[in-house]
Amino acid sequence: VKMVPRLRFLRPYSVQPLPTGTPSGCSAYLRALMAARLKELRPAGGLEYPRLTKKGKSRSVRAFQAEFGTRAATDLASVSEQYTLCGRVLHVRRFGAKFYIIKIQENGSSTQALVNLGKLTDGTDSKHFKALSMLLKRGDHISVTGRPARSDSMELSIEALHSPQLLSPSIAPLPFQIPQESRMHNRHMDLLLNRSARDTLLVRAFIIHHLREHLHKTLKCVEVQTPILAANAGGAVARPFSTYATEFVHKDMALRIAPELWLKRLIVGGLDRIFEIGPSFRNEGVDATHNPEFTTCEFYLAYTNLDSLLHITENLMATLAKGVSAFLAKNELQVEAPDPKIFEKRFERVEFIPALEEALGQPLPNLDSPRAVTDILKLLEDAGKEWHKSLPPNPSLPKLLDHMAAAVIEPKSSDRPLYIINHPVCMSPLAKSFTCPTTGQQVAARAELFFGGNELANMYEEENDPFKQKRKFVNQAKAKLDQQGVAVADQDDDPAHVIDEQYISVLESGLPPTGGWGCGVDRLVMLFTGSKRISEVLPFGNLRNVVGLAS
Repeated sequence: VKMVPRLRFLRPYSVQPLPTGTPSGCSAYLRALMAARLKELRPAGGLEYPRLTKKGKSRSVRAFQAEFGTRAATDLASVSEQYTLCGRVLHVRRFGAKFYIIKIQENGSSTQALVNLGKLTDGTDSKHFKALSMLLKRGDHISVTGRPARSDSMELSIEALHSPQLLSPSIAPLPFQIPQESRMHNRHMDLLLNRSARDTLLVRAFIIHHLREHLHKTLKCVEVQTPILAANAGGAVARPFSTYATEFVHKDMALRIAPELWLKRLIVGGLDRIFEIGPSFRNEGVDATHNPEFTTCEFYLAYTNLDSLLHITENLMATLAKGVSAFLAKNELQVEAPDPKIFEKRFERVEFIPALEEALGQPLPNLDSPRAVTDILKLLEDAGKEWHKSLPPNPSLPKLLDHMAAAVIEPKSSDRPLYIINHPVCMSPLAKSFTCPTTGQQVAARAELFFGGNELANMYEEENDPFKQKRKFVNQAKAKLDQQGVAVADQDDDPAHVIDEQYISVLESGLPPTGGWGCGVDRLVMLFTGSKRISEVLPFGNLRNVVGLAS
């Protein structure tokens, strides 16, 4: 036999021998414990799962503590009203045959119940009292009705006047810890045992609430919902999830990559200030900061330019940082958020092309040239730079430029928020463009917000010229197909880059000058909880974890 770390039910840091090789040893061990627990529960009526009835005033543990936590023992002795608390048993301490203490937890708060046979008023005899005290185990859900009191150690407690009621037994034993590699596959256990995992989800909920409140109250936006399943994935350049619907068996469908094109249709329809918080999907890889299913927040404001978007973003991030800091302090959460003072100053702005040229020591070639990729690769080789080595042999121009920025510009955001502005037009087909006065290159009126090397938000002035937009769509599709060696006439063969003619026709009805903004909510949560991996801020981890659970 070999000694391996296991789920422990009595001693949290020990190991136990298991047969070499097979995980079935774990299953057999758990099955044996569960069989013994069922044998104990069944004759005692512990498997009844009763409907919830409350004999006293219902209180949450937190409300009970808030109401009585500061009152002295002599003051509590005068309280005649009875209260009912519910929660999960953390442990039971027995003191002879007539007294035991139950530690219970509910929604992150815990207290203890003092159960003394001599204080019970419901006629419980000593036999049933002892049987229940031995039946209750760590992990069980119970209700306790009694009066507030102080224990001998002066800890606020509820002194039971009725025998505790077993609401839902824990048939599978509740361990004290689980191995790191098993956390996401046993997420319910992870949330029960690791407070930081639970606290991270609470911060996530607060961030989404704050975004929604800020957009409603400060920016006066209307929240909308747009299609998730449609004939076109819409918006960003990415590989979509393709499927079909029984209603349209001969038509390809896709999960949305982004809600952008739908939202701009609503702007054309006269809803001048709108936002949406919801899921988007990209059929691409899983890593520390990417998951195929992710949550985005996008808003669109008519008659708004890039400079206004930058100021709006700075204000939003500053208020969010302060809000998270106050939320953590109020609820005593165990996560690490950045200092709110970091977001109080104006964010640094770095222009995309000048920053690359400064790092190279020479200007970039004409990015509108068909030879742009070849010229840049030669320039990198001559300069001895290896910023592109992780790319395939024939990269597209946007991918090449993006990798160069990741190597040179994005690291500047390691300890502070940073705007990268005025991207080359080939990287932003949905943004308005202009000639950069510094470099003479065609650039987009766009900015990306980075912090810690991760992109947090993307914003730009929306292209509202239908003729330019169609030309940009065509150029985008042509570049992609040329890279794949496919003729432009065959562009319909690539469903990820079909030109959205319907969207072009919408622009012909008149899109006002509009500022669009989008952020990855999951990345925001990572920033404000100090999480290193996106799986840590998702309720059930990334796609690998979810598929593992389903199988």
